[in-house]
Amino acid sequence: MLENLFVMSLILVCSVSMIATAQPIDVKPVQPGGTPPIRTLSQPYIPLAASLENNNQAIVSFEYPIGLAIVSIADANGAIIESRIADTDQDDEVSILLDGYDSGSYTLHIEYGSIQLAGGFEKE
Repeated sequence: MLENLFVMSLILVCSVSMIATAQPIDVKPVQPGGTPPIRTLSQPYIPLAASLENNNQAIVSFEYPIGLAIVSIADANGAIIESRIADTDQDDEVSILLDGYDSGSYTLHIEYGSIQLAGGFEKE
């Protein structure tokens, strides 16, 4: 009984520590060519979530298949430094390791169909 309690406590502590190290990356629609976004009364639904895990991994999780998606990371100067093509019909998550990246500001870009999304994050 005491052993079971210890195991459950250990699982709870590990789960909480994993949750505490995930920082959401707020991705928003981007207009092609840098034109100002069109104002609408409703916000578009974005079928994905992006996060920075443990300050060394950017993860994009798709809620449902959307076909091919391009997930890229740009540095503070806007230069694309890493890019992945994801087939969301096969995989619902894309992960990019950031271990070799310097500290600073980065932008996560996600493109699928005619949709372009971007969200900034800081790597410490």
